[in-house]
Amino acid sequence: MPFSLHGPARLYIALRLSTAFVMATAFTTSAIYRIDVGDLSPFQLVLVGTVLELSVFLFEVPTGVVADTYSRRLSLIIGFAVIGIGLAIEGAFAFVGAILFAQVIWALGYTFTSGATEAWLMDEAGEEAGEQALLRAAQFAPVGSLIGIALGASLAAVSLRIPYFFGAGGMALISLALLAIMREANFTPTPKSERGTFYDGWQTFQSGLDVVRSRSVLVLIMLISVGQGLWSEAFDRLWELQFLENLAPFPFRADLNPVLWFGIINGAGLILGIGAIEIMRRIIRGRDATVLAASLGVSATAMGIGLATFALAGSFALGVGAYLTVRIIYRMLDPLLIAWLNRGMERTVRATVISLYGQMNAFGQITGGPVVGLIGSLAGVRTALFVSSLVLIPVVGLYGLATRASRKELSASDQ
Repeated sequence: MPFSLHGPARLYIALRLSTAFVMATAFTTSAIYRIDVGDLSPFQLVLVGTVLELSVFLFEVPTGVVADTYSRRLSLIIGFAVIGIGLAIEGAFAFVGAILFAQVIWALGYTFTSGATEAWLMDEAGEEAGEQALLRAAQFAPVGSLIGIALGASLAAVSLRIPYFFGAGGMALISLALLAIMREANFTPTPKSERGTFYDGWQTFQSGLDVVRSRSVLVLIMLISVGQGLWSEAFDRLWELQFLENLAPFPFRADLNPVLWFGIINGAGLILGIGAIEIMRRIIRGRDATVLAASLGVSATAMGIGLATFALAGSFALGVGAYLTVRIIYRMLDPLLIAWLNRGMERTVRATVISLYGQMNAFGQITGGPVVGLIGSLAGVRTALFVSSLVLIPVVGLYGLATRASRKELSASDQ
């Protein structure tokens, strides 16, 4: 059946677009807010990310079990409301302790949505349409992000706090909208007589873990997720500082506020990313998992080269080109990995397994974040970013192993 933008797939894309808009508005200037208003050091900037990811690590699987046991819809409604509370806290209190606490609240809300969103989509739309919706949403979401970047930069020009409050209100509206219009027809919750105890939740988690252990491809995807977390934390937290410390002054309109420069750069990345995702979507559509795995391996290689180049760049133009290469591929990888993870996944543990994937990424960021933050403070931002690029070498090797494992699975299923 050809994919069409109807029903659950259309709602999923609308949800991704609207959340991208709200989050871009809130976070486009977050690094500037934390540096200028919060006066955070490079180590503290990475610590913010580490606390966020540690919280995700702790909350990810329990909230995934909630989605598999009670309701994906309810999990999403709760999650977006809690994210809004976290944004409001950070916008109201610009000191390290409050910002770190806000990350804990934000992470709790995020984990209610992580896994549950894609599990709901796959349940309601089916795997084939759901996989295409994941990639379509990755193309549509940048439209919301572009608008959000422009709005966030404009609001930040008045006050760096305002984007956070806008984001908090936007998340509350999304939660209310889902309460009114989201339906859940293809999910069967665990009967009340069989839920409500720690043992029942543990059984759901154990079932998801058993599914992962039973397939070497899923184990490798989990390891890839750890590797993604290891390298990405430095990039996410330090890229603005790299431009400000090592690639400034910016050319052309040097009088432009750095906030606007970052908005322009990210806007360009989002536009280019739409085309890159379309190319990848056409490459993998209707193909088996070996094509997807090989394509991801090539993309990870290009990303590693781009990150090393960004770390060592001596000019603004080269830095922008390398940054955009990393950012475009980085945004593309996650929906592709989740689509790969969902192929043939058992419905009863879908949210839990996707949450395990998120937890592995969080573990990588928790492990790598403090290290690269300390490197950044002691040896400079360039060194921290370059060290992070080296982590992608074993990640590329894992993609190679996953390609071989996928080929073996296909051969076994054909026999």
